[in-house]
Amino acid sequence: MWPGEEKKWYFNIKTGKVEYGRISSLFDVMGPYNSEEEARHALEKAAQDNRKWDEENRSWDEEGESDSLSGSGSEEERAKIKQDPKGEEDTPSAIF
Repeated sequence: MWPGEEKKWYFNIKTGKVEYGRISSLFDVMGPYNSEEEARHALEKAAQDNRKWDEENRSWDEEGESDSLSGSGSEEERAKIKQDPKGEEDTPSAIF
């Protein structure tokens, strides 16, 4: 544990056990979680989140297909998006 870091709960994916504090390698754990109960259900929560995000991705994909079919999203429109309100390209500049 790092100085000033409060202890949290983790789920160890190798052992299938809940741990309090950073005991195992961060490559082997999910978390941190605020409670032992949250850590215990880490895999279920991850699966639930993945299903939700997959559904959101599908809806985004479907919207993109309908946009391309209707002719929106042309190269000209994409070029406008890359410009700021002054009409200049939106490119990062380095400050030294």
